[in-house]
Amino acid sequence: QGFGPASLWPARSPRRRIFRRRRDRVGRTPRVARRPMPAGRQADASRQRALILQEVRGGGAHGWNTFREAEPRWHADRQIVLEAVRRYDWALCYASEALRNDYEVVATAVQRHGGSLEFVSEELSACKDITMMAVKQDGWALATAAVAWQDDRDIVMEAVMRFGLALEFASPALQGDRGVVLEAVRQSGRALAYASEELRADIEVVGEAVRQHGWALKHALAIDHEVALEAVRRDPSSIQILPTHMQGDKRLALEALRQDGSIWKLLPEEVANDREVALEALRQIPTAARHMPDDLRLDPALTEASVAANAIAGCGARAPLFLISVDCPLDTGGPLRAHATAMLGGERQPSVDLPADATLGDLARLVSRRAGCRMVHFVTPECKGFSPLDDAWPLASAVTDRARA
Repeated sequence: QGFGPASLWPARSPRRRIFRRRRDRVGRTPRVARRPMPAGRQADASRQRALILQEVRGGGAHGWNTFREAEPRWHADRQIVLEAVRRYDWALCYASEALRNDYEVVATAVQRHGGSLEFVSEELSACKDITMMAVKQDGWALATAAVAWQDDRDIVMEAVMRFGLALEFASPALQGDRGVVLEAVRQSGRALAYASEELRADIEVVGEAVRQHGWALKHALAIDHEVALEAVRRDPSSIQILPTHMQGDKRLALEALRQDGSIWKLLPEEVANDREVALEALRQIPTAARHMPDDLRLDPALTEASVAANAIAGCGARAPLFLISVDCPLDTGGPLRAHATAMLGGERQPSVDLPADATLGDLARLVSRRAGCRMVHFVTPECKGFSPLDDAWPLASAVTDRARA
């Protein structure tokens, strides 16, 4: 602007310097126009190594990605790999062959993540200490252990104590070892599937398995009533894999229904249509009545109000047990005096006077309220019990008639 051509100015002219500054400001030919090169390209090998080491030590996803995407030469760097295996589960799979044969690196890796045993060199795979470290951290590591160690009782025992299903990878001889199998099924009942046929028919082994997992019953070759009862307590749906003759067992059906009322639909018809079984189902799910046949749906003892008020516990239910007795008056129509004594604690409740037309259910409701529980079991001095269907039984005759039965 009025200075004239820049080419006519002297090289060191103040006007020429002013023009240069103006030209830089408007962005025509800025002096610092080029972006600096990435630090990784400018740094030498030692600088790049220090940056990778810093990122790996920082941990997190960024450090893992830095290590994973690093050049192969850094996967052969002992210090970098050692820092990586201390922080990342699968870091050993990127290590060089030489470092997979390094005892300290491998030991650090398997102590953090037992699954790293898969990437250990063949020489160190034959080392019992390395395999033991791996299975102590993760029993599943037995799957990638050398065949010789899958037949080693100490290593297999450590593996199944931490992960029962590791029994699948044990040798056939150890799958038939009673001690090893018992430890496995205590950790995971499903491990019974990998036991020998002889042990799958062992009631004690099967019992330990179903205590941990009800559906372990599927792999059992021998079942008794107590084992079946334990199975439906753990998992009510396991009633459908019981032998046919056991699926019709009323006590097993009642126990399954106490855990899950919807099991009623899985029961055989002859058991599902039993009045006491239907009552137990309605206690758990009142709306189950809509799926029941008319004779059960219209039964006075199975109406929603009757079921809700019933305080007599069913067979096998967990509830306090009371010994009851009734003093009948000499004159007909006089009040009844009932006595109830807790069988386990031996504590006797105060006697209670009830109307002459009182029922066994009235006494049960009164005793349960005093005992602070939902339901109670009743038994006569002759050790004769009552079922929930006896709720409407007149109290005056219930005790004497049941004693004579």
